[in-house]
Amino acid sequence: MKRSVFAISIFLGLQIVQQSESQTLYKFSNNCLTIDNGFISRIINFSNDSVFSGGLYLRGIERNYLQPRSDEFQLILNDEKISGYTGWKIVSCYPESDGHNGNGAVLKLTGKGLAEGIEISISYLTYPG
Repeated sequence: MKRSVFAISIFLGLQIVQQSESQTLYKFSNNCLTIDNGFISRIINFSNDSVFSGGLYLRGIERNYLQPRSDEFQLILNDEKISGYTGWKIVSCYPESDGHNGNGAVLKLTGKGLAEGIEISISYLTYPG
């Protein structure tokens, strides 16, 4: 497969009730990325070369609004389905923000197997309402 580099930014824009001291914190440890702004908590897991959803929770509610272990992303490249389960290696995880008060983190991945030669950057941002 010809070496190609793709940068895909997927923005998780979640509206929340504005609070003057609202701040997004991210934590990356034990192959788990957690984005938490005090109202919304988003969990992304990495295991066995796969990236998948761990959960989306609202403060004070135990319900997970995502189906656990669902594909974190999906695209078609040369008629082949590429998803969070295709095979990935974590390159880095670092803070991210934008000009609209969005705060969160970027998860940078490189592909393995079918996804070899692909690089993806996924931005997870939360926004004040």
